[in-house]
Amino acid sequence: MNKVPFKTNEGYVFFNTNDIVRFEASRNHILVYVVSVEKPYNIQMSITEIQLKLNNEKIMFKCHRCHLINLMHVLEFKEKSRIILTNNGSVPLSETYLKSFKETWCVDQ
Repeated sequence: MNKVPFKTNEGYVFFNTNDIVRFEASRNHILVYVVSVEKPYNIQMSITEIQLKLNNEKIMFKCHRCHLINLMHVLEFKEKSRIILTNNGSVPLSETYLKSFKETWCVDQ
């Protein structure tokens, strides 16, 4: 496990990468959903900055322009357009990332 710092309005928060379920862009901030925490954390980065910060973590996958998910927390893949995560969250899978997602998961194309 690797702890990674993220800047918040109050300072910094540190997450184990395996505990991160997903990142969601929401207006001018990012929501971070973490295992065993009900309310998401609000951090000050863009999805692109997060991808660069976590580029060595092969478990993160951009499934939509506003969503970056941890592949370790994928529970289901529904009808070409939804991914269900272990925290019962659901995120969209855009056409742009569909082929790459299927290749990653060896799903029939």
